[in-house]
Amino acid sequence: MNGNKYNETVMREEERNTPAQAHSSISSTPCIGWMGLALLLFDLSGTAGCGVLSRPPKPDTRPHPLGDTYGQKYDLEKYKACTRADPGSGNCLLFKLRRNENPELWPYPDVPPMKWPEPPVESVYREGMTPVEYWRALCKAEAGEFIYRTVEDVDGLYQIRPRKHETLQQMADRYVVEDPYGTTNAEEETQQIFFSYVLPPEKWHLDRKGYSYIESAPLDLDAKLPISGYDKSLQVPRPDGARFERYFGYRRRYMSDLKMEWDVRLLSRYGFTWRGIRRPKDRELAVAGGELAVVDLKTNEIVGIRRGFVLAGQSKDGTLWWDSPNACPEYSAIEGIGKRLGRNRSLEFGLWFLTKVARPSGRPYPP
Repeated sequence: MNGNKYNETVMREEERNTPAQAHSSISSTPCIGWMGLALLLFDLSGTAGCGVLSRPPKPDTRPHPLGDTYGQKYDLEKYKACTRADPGSGNCLLFKLRRNENPELWPYPDVPPMKWPEPPVESVYREGMTPVEYWRALCKAEAGEFIYRTVEDVDGLYQIRPRKHETLQQMADRYVVEDPYGTTNAEEETQQIFFSYVLPPEKWHLDRKGYSYIESAPLDLDAKLPISGYDKSLQVPRPDGARFERYFGYRRRYMSDLKMEWDVRLLSRYGFTWRGIRRPKDRELAVAGGELAVVDLKTNEIVGIRRGFVLAGQSKDGTLWWDSPNACPEYSAIEGIGKRLGRNRSLEFGLWFLTKVARPSGRPYPP
């Protein structure tokens, strides 16, 4: 499959079989949301979006001495000293931040493994680039939605790699989050994601659809929702031999409508997974990239992939925040002048792309 090349073309909605130049889009929407007050302190002069100082500190482009799976301030001796001085302080956790492990569960071990695209041979990084310049260069060279094949009439998808929850401290760390671009609150490893992805056709909008069911690798116990207010099936322990969770029944009326069942096999033909990607000097310049892939589980062929980059908001002391609107492809829920789409980035950012590749059938489950 030619999906392992970075010079692949984006397939437009109306031209699925015609090559087109890959485009990136840079958000021009205002700084809003629960971090809006903090982002009002920032001014991105001369650039699109918001969240970066007009006079950012000079970047320190030295790599992390311990590797990028460790927090920016990782130091166990400082952690011990901090806890001795103030045992109840949550600030001490800054000195022991490590990257979350996010394991994959591939359903068919005999199928050859999926091959992620290789990084480009030539980097767009140039010595002396500012964070904004580097981010824009990556957006132009690599970002986009690359759809190699669309699949019609899809009842459900399989979540191969559930995302673990990223704390506020992790989201403010330069290194420790693997994929800041693709991380959203409701799409992390809780059952909350299924309230966004399971959607009956009577609740569809032109730009927002959903699936009859979503299957998943088993979630950790601490990712389960409490019984109060939800159907008790969400808390059913894993039976012997069961490998997969299946969520269904939510109709956007009552939270208790969502149900879960265990199964030894999948119904889904297609699944989705993700990864963070690294480029030279990216985290040092407050830039991070990620990929989301739709996969044919019978062959592990990538049928569509979204690649994006986010530019973190930064303050004068070097602290940053990854939940920034400076992203390509953009996070915006606005398309064109005055047209607001019926979608929510915090709840269904991944779903925006998945439904373009694996188009939902709208059939009820169970039949």
